[in-house]
This record gives sequence, structure tokens and C-alpha cells, in this order.
Amino acid sequence: MNNDDLIRKLKESDATIENLRDELAQTHSGLLALTLELEQRVDERTAQLQARAHQQAVVAIVGQKALANSNLNELMNETVISVLHTLEVEYCIILACSDDKDILEIKAGVCQEGTEMDTLLSINSSNQYTKLTRFYNKSVVFESLQNETDFKIPEILNNRGIISGMSALISGADQALGFLEIYSNEKHVFTSDDIHFMESIANVLAGAIERKQTEDHLKYYSMHDSLTNLYNRTYFEEEMNRLINGRLNSVGIIMCDIDGLKLINDTLGHNYGDRLLSATADILRESFRSCDVIARIGGDEFVILLPNVNESILESFSRRIRTVIDNYNIANPELPLSLSIGFAVDPNGSNKMNGLLKEADDKMYRQKLQHRQSSRSAIVHTLMEALAERDFITQGHADRLRHLVREVAIAIGLPENKIGDLQLLAQFHDIGKVGIPDSILFKPTFLVPEEIIEIQRHSEIGYRIAMAAPDLVPVADWILKHHEWWNGQGYPLGLKGEEIPMECRILAIADAYDAMTNHRPYRQALFTYEVIAELEKCAGHQFDPELVPKFLEVLHNKEIILK
Repeated sequence: MNNDDLIRKLKESDATIENLRDELAQTHSGLLALTLELEQRVDERTAQLQARAHQQAVVAIVGQKALANSNLNELMNETVISVLHTLEVEYCIILACSDDKDILEIKAGVCQEGTEMDTLLSINSSNQYTKLTRFYNKSVVFESLQNETDFKIPEILNNRGIISGMSALISGADQALGFLEIYSNEKHVFTSDDIHFMESIANVLAGAIERKQTEDHLKYYSMHDSLTNLYNRTYFEEEMNRLINGRLNSVGIIMCDIDGLKLINDTLGHNYGDRLLSATADILRESFRSCDVIARIGGDEFVILLPNVNESILESFSRRIRTVIDNYNIANPELPLSLSIGFAVDPNGSNKMNGLLKEADDKMYRQKLQHRQSSRSAIVHTLMEALAERDFITQGHADRLRHLVREVAIAIGLPENKIGDLQLLAQFHDIGKVGIPDSILFKPTFLVPEEIIEIQRHSEIGYRIAMAAPDLVPVADWILKHHEWWNGQGYPLGLKGEEIPMECRILAIADAYDAMTNHRPYRQALFTYEVIAELEKCAGHQFDPELVPKFLEVLHNKEIILK
């Protein structure tokens, strides 16, 4: 190798070394930048993990307080402070749904030092993202309210410089309970951790609110009657003991009892009885002062405890009850209400409350004895009118039956006094159907087994009604048995043959004849020859086999069939 070649190779080596030096410098710079970037990422991740851990710790602390603290207001006040500082925002509030779901009430709120509190108190009035939170059933985040297009920014937010915010739904098992909301005067980028934190706090609050609602519900019904929402016997007795141990100038007690409630329950059903109980509660609430204790202490018994009264005041209250009842009965003639009332007063407040209660109860009971028959008669009269309105006595049905059974009774030689009772049975044998729903009575198709069982109750219902009405007592037993069959397959007692009263056997044939020859909701009237064939077919099964020929003979002799 000559000198020139050697010099050339050395120069090439120098260039290579220089290139390597440059590459090493670039690599070092890249590694330095990468290291800085990795350190930054580590710092950010560490900060994120620390923030997440802090948020989780706050959720745990709030959860522990929710379990340990029965004071819901205190829990909410502490919670908004924790959320405010954790997310570093200017405002945090808790809104609760009222019974009117469109109205929200601020239950707790806090703002950073130097921020006006009235902002906090007024931003909920037209807060549309609260509505969106409920609509979407999840948290709604706004990083810049000015850029939002989904809804119009509430003016109060715009004027106060609110820029960003978040609303988390506080959701119960089957309804919205409220909202946990935060606001900031800066553009705030809320992370997924922030959203999860808000939702976790909202879930803790939901559990606390529901527990409080359950406690309040149990406490309320430990002192109140569930049907009327009046105080119950337990609360009344506590109030009596309180008055015994207290000092009053005078105290009075008024006892009230609904007349004929058992008859209503037995005939029309407990739904109608409950209506009377609720109406009585409303009447008593309307009649007395806010300081008076009104309680339902038994099935049909109500009592009012009145502090600082005299006998004339109690008399005026009793008259007021009567007036309100009269007005009620005018507005509700289909189910009249009657109350027996008794009262007693201790003008000296001598603390003999049990004796005072017994005196009022005795007076009420004496009045009830006087009312008993008149109230039952009024109820039965109302039931008879209801029967007529429901087409069981109208459209000639009762008149046709009365005529038919009279002709048959004469033909078989029944005495006149029994014929009169038989005609009374013909008119009111179906009075028990006032206790059967119209949906069954007027059903245009055939009844299902459950509906058949329900309609068969009308015989027993009618018996109870008749036993309560002096005019119907003679036929009450026949009303009970008028659907018994000759072969024992009828109802409700399963009587057979001559165990069934003659009057019931006569009515059964006449009623079946009239039913088949007239239209019913579920079918058209049958032809005469079809009716006769059906009666003859059922003789010995449903009907008395000796009475069916007599009945058909009467029809032919009197030309009733032709008519």
C-alpha cells in the first residue's frame, strides 16, 4: 500500500469516527428526551393513581359515615364538602326529588371561600342538565357550557361565570331520588375516574336516603293507621298517658263508630267498607282543630282527644260532624254514612282518662243501639235502589216472576200468606248481586270458573242483607237457598229433594223460564219450544220433577206462553 492509499483510508476512518460521534450524540439526546418523557408519564400515572386512591378513600369514608350516622342532613353536608375539595371545583350541591318529581329541593350545598352562596341556592331552578341526567339515567358532563348545543344554558349559570360541571343521578331501586352536582368557573376536564367517583358517592347517598325513607316509613306507620292515615291506637294511648302525667285545665273525648259497617263489608265487600272508613277520616279531619288528636282505634271506631274544652264545645263539634256527614251523604247517595257519637269531658283535668274514655264509649254505644235499625234500613234501602239501577228489578223481570210464582202457588194450593212471601222472594231473590262486580254480571261471554264461584256468592250476600232488613227477614232463608238443585248439585248448601223449601223450588223453575225467554248479556232469548224442552230435560236434576209439569200446565192454562 502506497502513501496515497494510506492517507485516503485514514481520512475515511476519520469520517466514520465523526459520523459515529454524531450518531452517538443524537442517540444520547434521544435517550435523554425519552427518559424525560417516561419520567413525566410516570409522574402523571403516579398522580392519577394517587388521585384515584384519594377518591376511593373518600368514597370509603363517606360510606362508613352513611352506615354509622343516622342523621342524613349531617351526612349530606359533610359529603358535599368532601366532593368539593376532592375534585377542586367551586360548587357542590345535593338536590332531592320531591313528591312532585318535577320539583327539586337543595338538601346540602357548599362553595369555595369567596364565592357567593346565593349562586348555589338559585342554579337549580331551571337547570336543564339535571333534566338530561334523569333522561339519560346516567351522569352528564359539561366541560364547556358555552359550547353546548344540546340545551340552552340557564341564565343564572351564564351570569355567574359557571363554565363546566357534572350531574350524577342519585337513583333508588325504582325511582330517581335526587342529583349530586358540581360546578366550576374554569374549563374542567373531568376524567373517567372523576365520573366514577361522583357516581360512587351518589350510590352511597342513594343507600342512605332509602334507609332513611324506610326508617321514616316504619316510624310513621308505627303511629298511624295505614288505611286512613289517622293516628292509631298505640299513639292514642301514648297521648292519653302524656295527658295523665301533664297539666291541663280540661280535656274532652269524642267517640265515633260507623253504623252498619259489618253489613257493608259482608254484602258489598271490604272495598266499599274501606271507602266509608276513608270518608269518615276525611270528615273528622275537616271537623276538628289541628291540636286535637284524631285516631282510629278499632275496625269501625274512631276517637278524638281534645285539650282545653268544655261540654258546650264538644256539643258544637258533634253538631259539626253531623253537618259534614249530611253534606257527604248528599254528594254520595249511593253509599250513605252514619256515625254514632258519644262524648265526655273532664272540666278539671283530673287525669281520670280511662274513666273518661269509658263514659264517652258508653254514650256512643247507647246512641248506636238507637241507630242500629234505622241505619241498617237505610243501607238496605240503598242496596235495593242499587239493585234496581243495575236492571235486576227493572225491565219487567220482577213483575213477571211475581206473576208466575203466584199462579203456580195457587195451582198447588199454597195458602195466601205464603203466596205473599213467595212474591216478596221473587222480587228480592237476587238482591245479593249488588255485591258482585258489573264486569261479571254483564259479561257478554260465558263465565270462567273463578267468575262462577264469585257470582255464586250472591245467595249468601243476599241472605245477610235480608237479615238486616225487617221487611225481608221472612224470606232471608229462601234467598239463601233459591239456587239449590233437586239432585243436590246446587249451591251454597248442597241441599237436595224436599230439603229445599217449596218456595225456592217454585222460584227456581220460574226464574229459569224467565231467564231463557229473555235476552241475556251472553245470549239471545230461546224459542218457546226450546225452553219447554230444557225445563223437561232438567226435571229431576235441577228442578222438582213434580213441579215442572204443574208449571207448564199453568203456562198453558193461563196462555202465558202465547204472551
